[in-house]
Amino acid sequence: MTTPETGYYGVAIVLDDAKPIELSPGRLSYPMNHIMITPLLFTRPLSMADIDGKNLTPLIFSVYFDNKGDLAFWRDQVCIGIYTNRNKAKFQIIGTVDTSELYKEPLLWTPLNDRFFLCGDVASHLGREAYIQYCRDNNQKI
Repeated sequence: MTTPETGYYGVAIVLDDAKPIELSPGRLSYPMNHIMITPLLFTRPLSMADIDGKNLTPLIFSVYFDNKGDLAFWRDQVCIGIYTNRNKAKFQIIGTVDTSELYKEPLLWTPLNDRFFLCGDVASHLGREAYIQYCRDNNQKI
C-alpha cells in the first residue's frame, strides 16, 4: 500500500525477485525490483479484500514535455520503474499476488523511452501518478 498524497492510498506491486544490477565491471548495485504502479486509489487504508484482480494493471500515465516552446508534446508512460529492494518509505505490504499474468512483456533492466526508468529507493510519494490521474479525471487541482 502506497501513500501518494495525504489521505490517499494506492497499490504498487513488485513484479519480480530482487536482483543486483552490474553498474560497471565488478561494481554491483543494491538488489533491484521492477515495481508497477496501478491506477487503484483509495481514500482509506486498504487490505487485499479491497483489491479486484482485474484492476491490477500498470497505470498508463500521460506526461507533458515542453522544450521551452520548441515542439511541446505529450507521451504515455507505463508506470513500471526499477527500484532498489530497500523499503525506506516503510510501506505496508498487504499481501501477495501471482504476478505472472499482470505484465507479460519482458522486464528489462535497461530503461526504455516509456518504462523501466531507474528510480532508486522507493519514496514516500510512490504512486503519485495515480493521484495526479485521479485529479485529472475529476477536474481537481493537484
